[in-house]
Amino acid sequence: MTDFTHGTITDREATCYRPITSAFGYGATLHFPSDQASAVRMDGVQLSNEPIVLKAEVMRAVAALQELGPLPTLQPGSKAERRRRKAAAKRANTLTKLSIKKAEAYIAEHSRSHGSDLLKFRLSLRGGLRAGEISALRVEDMLSSNGSISDTIEVRTLKQRYSNRTRHVDMHPEIREALAQLLADHPTATQVAFSVGRDGKPRHQSASCVTNWFHRLYKNAGLLGCSSHSGRRTFATDVARQLPAHQGSLRDLQIVMGHARIGSTECYLEPSDKMGQIIRSLGS
Repeated sequence: MTDFTHGTITDREATCYRPITSAFGYGATLHFPSDQASAVRMDGVQLSNEPIVLKAEVMRAVAALQELGPLPTLQPGSKAERRRRKAAAKRANTLTKLSIKKAEAYIAEHSRSHGSDLLKFRLSLRGGLRAGEISALRVEDMLSSNGSISDTIEVRTLKQRYSNRTRHVDMHPEIREALAQLLADHPTATQVAFSVGRDGKPRHQSASCVTNWFHRLYKNAGLLGCSSHSGRRTFATDVARQLPAHQGSLRDLQIVMGHARIGSTECYLEPSDKMGQIIRSLGS
């Protein structure tokens, strides 16, 4: 079922509405005439009290809706609400402990570039890096001046409006372990993200290649609803739940995530399933 401001429509009706909303956009309020004669005369729909000449697929959609019975008024609501619902629908799943084990087991068994693949996965999961940031990350960004593994990662933000902007993320032990393995397997590697072909030569992965790599990893590991943002969302949620214990704030998480607005950080967080315990503990 699909909910709109006025009434509820079935999945079949939603399929009929798709070409209509594609033609006019979700910002429009569509009013369907109550009688079929009026619908024919007005080409099936009226927008802002002005007759509209509809495309053939829209006419077919209106006709199909009329066969289903009385037509509800479609008013999707405010632009902000539509944007929020769209973002929620596309939000990647977070990773459970079992999901993490499955992903790393798949890397260990099937990867040709085990060091790079494990490091990419852990940079997302334990560092909160975006796919584009992982692609741009160089080995030297994770090393100190004397060549040893650093305590922090220097991350460059790639979005144009944040050009020449960097942030530093503390090195998680699991990231350190994966980096050490990459350096042992590929001592001359300069980039973190690469794949190894059948010829044994490493090839740097672009941001889109890293995104697609995450998609294949989760798909092949049997983890549905996961994407290159799953590790990042898991990182944000895990850190947020640890903030009170370490006297941290959401502002600290915003800086680590590289967000310009704190509202963007809040969108990454997964609600807790322990809210009942938290409420019951108040005053104790």
